[in-house]
Formats: sequence, C-alpha cells, structure tokens
Amino acid sequence: MRQILVTFIFVIVSSMSNAQYVPDFKMNYDGNFTTQEGESYDVAIMEGKSATELFDKVKKNVALVFRSPKDVESNVDDKIISIYGYAPRCTYFTAPGIKFYLSFHYSLKFQFKDGRIRIEVPGLYEMEGSAWENLQKTFRAKGIFSKDGVLSDNPKKRQTVTMLEDYFNDLINRIINGDTKSNEDW
Repeated sequence: MRQILVTFIFVIVSSMSNAQYVPDFKMNYDGNFTTQEGESYDVAIMEGKSATELFDKVKKNVALVFRSPKDVESNVDDKIISIYGYAPRCTYFTAPGIKFYLSFHYSLKFQFKDGRIRIEVPGLYEMEGSAWENLQKTFRAKGIFSKDGVLSDNPKKRQTVTMLEDYFNDLINRIINGDTKSNEDW
C-alpha cells in the first residue's frame, strides 16, 4: 500500500513539473489586451530553469514559429526578447454578403528571470489600411462592443474578438512552449 502511495505522489509531482504555461489574454472594447485579472502582463512559472535556459528556449521557438526571425525579433542581453510582427487576416467581421478581414501590426515582449517568464500582453499598433483609432469605432459600429464596452451576445459578432484572442494566445503558446506541430523526428 505504501509503494502505491509513493508511486502516486511521484506521478503527481512529475506531471506538475511538466505542466505548460497556457496564455489566456482577453481583448477589451478599446482594442487592448489584458489578463483575466486585468493586468498588462502575465508570468509563466518554469521551475528549475535558469533565465538563460528560458531565454534560449524562447529564442529557439521564435526561430521555429517565424519564417524570418531576424526580421521580427530583437533582444537585449539574454534578458528581453521583443517581437514586432504582422498578423494577416487574423479575424474578420461580416456585413450583409461580405466578410471584411482585419490584419494587424503587433508587438510581443518576453522578459526572463530564473524560473519565470514575464509575458506582456500583445500590443496591436495598426489595423491594415486604417488608423489605429478606427478599431474602436469599427468594433462599436459593427455592434461587436456596445458604447458601454460590453461584448455582444451575438455569436457571429463575438467570433471577431474570439478569433483575435485565439490567434495571439496560440502564437504566445507556441513561442513559450514550442510548436507541437513541428516534427523533431527527422
């Protein structure tokens, strides 16, 4: 009986040490992202890893996620990685008989300490073909957010925001944890 208990505890501890960070940033009515708690950053706990190991892991994942990492990534002394990218057609909204796709220029920032990665919320800077201020107006005009900043109950309108959140949460997940779609067995 004692051996079963020890085995059970070992399995729980080992599964906890292999737990992966799962980003869950949400978009606000103003076009900015926050965490569920309303913060402008989240922290991924990676126990047992040095800041240098975490930096190297993220840098490798950036190289796997982006076609030309040197064009989107900059870093500072193994402490910060900044990414300036472009998200083509990452969400859309519909008007009668047409889909209007939205593309964005964005930034991501990662800071490293032993056992932790600080992830800044995605920063959206420019909507393709429009000034940034128009995102709020577009979301309100299309009824995606009300004037009070409340997300619509209409599933088609909610989908515009959900697709954008999913796009960036998936991107951050692949950068932090690695691309599960990549084939290491070659």
